[in-house]
Amino acid sequence: MSVFHSNNIFMASDTTRTPYSLQLKKQYRETLQLIISGELDETNADIAFDTLEEEIKEQPEYQHISCDFSDLAYANSKTLGYLTDFIARTHRLGKTISFDRVHPKTQYIFDMIGLSKVVDKANN
Repeated sequence: MSVFHSNNIFMASDTTRTPYSLQLKKQYRETLQLIISGELDETNADIAFDTLEEEIKEQPEYQHISCDFSDLAYANSKTLGYLTDFIARTHRLGKTISFDRVHPKTQYIFDMIGLSKVVDKANN
């Protein structure tokens, strides 16, 4: 497998894939914080989102996912498709998801394609 896992941090360990990391942190009572850093593209988005979904399935007690994209340097159209699917599956499970920290360039893309409209408000 080309994903390195340590303390809920997932990173690409295969040199043929673009570097990225996913980190899940337990936060308040029913909230998980998801931090995505690096670059997500056609070389790693499938593994990144498969890994993320498996981890979230193992933690069903959490009802809200707070996303931090402030260190996401690049996301291509394939990544945006995976992210859209992830949001839809999260909602179908009765969970909420919010984008709480987003790099301005990434926010522009999210707004342009309407992704910002399908996520929930921050769960403060």
